[in-house]
Amino acid sequence: MGPQRGGRERRDGGAGSARRRRGLPGRPSVPDGPVHPRRARPHDPGGPRRSRLPGATLIHVLIFFDIDATLLLTDGMGIRAMLDAGRDLFGPAFRPADVPYAGRLDPLIIHDMLASSGIDPSPARREAMRRAYALRLRAAFEGPHTARLLPGAAEVVAALGAWPDVTLAILTGNFEETGSLKLARCGLPPQRFHLHVWGDQSPSDPPTRDDLPRVGIDRHAASTGRRPRDDAVWIVGDTPHDVRAARANRIRCLGVATGRYSARELGECGADAVLPDLADTARVLAILRSSRAPA
Repeated sequence: MGPQRGGRERRDGGAGSARRRRGLPGRPSVPDGPVHPRRARPHDPGGPRRSRLPGATLIHVLIFFDIDATLLLTDGMGIRAMLDAGRDLFGPAFRPADVPYAGRLDPLIIHDMLASSGIDPSPARREAMRRAYALRLRAAFEGPHTARLLPGAAEVVAALGAWPDVTLAILTGNFEETGSLKLARCGLPPQRFHLHVWGDQSPSDPPTRDDLPRVGIDRHAASTGRRPRDDAVWIVGDTPHDVRAARANRIRCLGVATGRYSARELGECGADAVLPDLADTARVLAILRSSRAPA
């Protein structure tokens, strides 16, 4: 969901749980600006090597991208469409208050919108609101809008897509139908990504974003027959929720300060690297290549 600064994720765990990975010391605060990732140790992946980049022994890299405020901005279209959907269904009784959005799962946002309005968030009501939200968002995209890709997003995806040993993936709090719509209407079709993990695909009840990386990794392993090293899996995202999900799964996170959170905040949460945005394609690629072992 699009960026709005909220408090701690009430049903999806607190951001504070991401501050320390078990068995590893916490990281110190970092200044605003690029943070250099740790250098991976040499490793023999054991699988076939389809190509070689200068100075690197190739290992398979799996890169998950968040959508809202990481790849694109909708200028609040998603939240407005969700609010309109609630009013369409429930009239003036729908008055959500103090519901955080940034980095959260859409199923949790809908649940909390209903609950904070005093409306029973039953499965049937949540499903009805999901359908109404998709209709409202599609209608919004059919009119004038300012939704757009963020600087560098298209170039980074194109460059990574040219690497034969990289799997590009989406990992987002969006529902499939609305996340796909945002990508397509902003000029980055979801088909550009080999794997998609959506916000309703957590196996937990209540759902949690921390489940989603493992869902994606397991799905990737099942389809390809190979499981990437944890330090060769990245999440690229703009909120502490993205950082926490990476740390919970012992994978890596590139934080981009393109949403509500600063580079300092993302670094203090434990992101392995932080950039102001994706505009410097060479810098982004250098960080994501750091999961490759030296030759």
